[in-house]
Amino acid sequence: MKRIFSLLFVLLLSVSPALSSAPAPSSEGAAAQAVLDISAEEFLSGSAQGEDAALTPWAPEGLTKTILGSDDRYYGDAASYPNSAVAQLYLHYPCCDKWLNPSGFMAGPDLLVTAAHCMVCMDHGGAADRVEAWFGFKNTKNFLYHFTGSTRYWYGTTFRQPDGSYQYTWQDQDRDYAYLILSERVGDVTGWFGLTSLSDTEIEGSVYTVSAYKDWTFQSSRGVAHPYNEYIFSHQADTLPGFSGGPVYDQNYYVVGINVSASTNENYAHRITGGMLSEMRQNGAIH
Repeated sequence: MKRIFSLLFVLLLSVSPALSSAPAPSSEGAAAQAVLDISAEEFLSGSAQGEDAALTPWAPEGLTKTILGSDDRYYGDAASYPNSAVAQLYLHYPCCDKWLNPSGFMAGPDLLVTAAHCMVCMDHGGAADRVEAWFGFKNTKNFLYHFTGSTRYWYGTTFRQPDGSYQYTWQDQDRDYAYLILSERVGDVTGWFGLTSLSDTEIEGSVYTVSAYKDWTFQSSRGVAHPYNEYIFSHQADTLPGFSGGPVYDQNYYVVGINVSASTNENYAHRITGGMLSEMRQNGAIH
């Protein structure tokens, strides 16, 4: 049941400009413009459970696995699994000619998942027209994979309000998800997370890991989660600006939510729902 309380709501600002230390656009050829398919604008709601309740994680043979600790310390071997499946995104928005650097994660050989507010400019509603993703990133000469290919992607909202303005509201959290089909099988190199849809009972009191990039540095944290409504749960893992779009996952590498926002007391994730998974299958993102 939805809990009612007052809080000071702030985004996990993936929307801070990319720092000067960020990699420049690929010198081996500019990434193709994304082909937009906004079929998810009419959000497909659904119960927490569904026939697509669990998609299996996978790690390439020979890739070292990270052992998750029992506390909330940050750790950062970006090239070990499952960290290797987390992306430092580098996105361009033509509506304001700005580059931003949120996070995302692989959920299949060519499927990348992130938050809608990472893919859409919340000030103008314009979608990113250039997408790059770095995996296992340590510096521009030491990384596991650099994706600069073409994409097709869908997102749950443009953040357009009834008065015609564009802004992130509390209700927009319920649609704050996006997923991309990449033109390359990145996951064959990086591995990928599983996706699972859990009930309120399963989420309540469980401990999850959140992983993402903060200013091109990989970081993780762990914390207890509590369901908020059918689309959102809160969690106590430590997060920083740039964690938007990062995976919230269990000890078996199943993602249960997408990190999207924060308040003064807790952070929030968009739940992986049965309706969302069914939509992804319908659009060919899940094979």
